Amino acid sequence: MNFKKGDCMSKSLQLRANYKAHIHELETILPNGTDSLSGDVEDKDIINYLHKRRVQYRLTNLRTAYNFLGIRRGEKIPREWLEGLTEKEQQIFLEYFENRRGYTEIASLMELEQKEIKKIVRSSLQQVMKQAGRE
Repeated sequence: MNFKKGDCMSKSLQLRANYKAHIHELETILPNGTDSLSGDVEDKDIINYLHKRRVQYRLTNLRTAYNFLGIRRGEKIPREWLEGLTEKEQQIFLEYFENRRGYTEIASLMELEQKEIKKIVRSSLQQVMKQAGRE
């Protein structure tokens, strides 16, 4: 499937804007209340607790989708998006996204710590999203 660069970017930006709006909406309606239940509880406490857990779960999923929107694991990454990364960052980024390798596997391949790989993937993703015109 071939898309014009502008088409992909505008759709991605629109999706990100929609996600951001939904995240904001859920954050404002997130019910106050306990994060756990113990002892004698009433039905309303259980209902509020379950509702809060559902909202928190949706928020987590929306934030993840928002952060990774436009870059799917296993798909080819346009090389021009990687221009701002060092050679090491590019290699780690491509191993993670294109080759779908996990942090542990990449750390072993590159003889680095898993914590460092996670940090590089996160910071590289931010740079790539900026390079791609999505932030």
